[in-house]
Amino acid sequence: MAEASVEQIRNYRLGSHHLDAEYREGDIIRLAGSCGLQNTPPGAWETALYNRVPGCSFQKMESLLYKEKSFLQAWSLRGAPFVFPEEESDVFLSALIPEGDEPWIYSQGISLALNFLQIPFEELFSILKQVMPKLDGEIIVSKTALDQTLADWMLPLCLQRTGSLWRAKGN
Repeated sequence: MAEASVEQIRNYRLGSHHLDAEYREGDIIRLAGSCGLQNTPPGAWETALYNRVPGCSFQKMESLLYKEKSFLQAWSLRGAPFVFPEEESDVFLSALIPEGDEPWIYSQGISLALNFLQIPFEELFSILKQVMPKLDGEIIVSKTALDQTLADWMLPLCLQRTGSLWRAKGN
């Protein structure tokens, strides 16, 4: 068996990441769908896409994500934000779906607070789903901003459910 040369290995890696040629706008969905585009630090996905499709403008990229919604962004792989084609969402998000009664991977840290508030995770998740449509008109630039925005919108609904427990001071 012949050994691969450094050049062959490099070419293989460049090709599998679609960095071996300049691509056209018509290739964008396929390029982003192969492994997603990591968006950390913020703006990295635009740079990654530009390196593959130099003819794609920043305005077109923003449109794909925020207007056309051909792309989605989720904190999915390794807890990092990734931009990927909407049509590939089952591939990029399926690992986040709990199996059976297994807790959702990102909700385990909230279990003590939910026990204190006497609210099941499913109910809190339902409240979250009620406020999520408000995100359609918003541009959120960080995970912290997303967390705070959703918490602010959820607060009135949580207060209705938990009442005095929400306001109780811990020891």
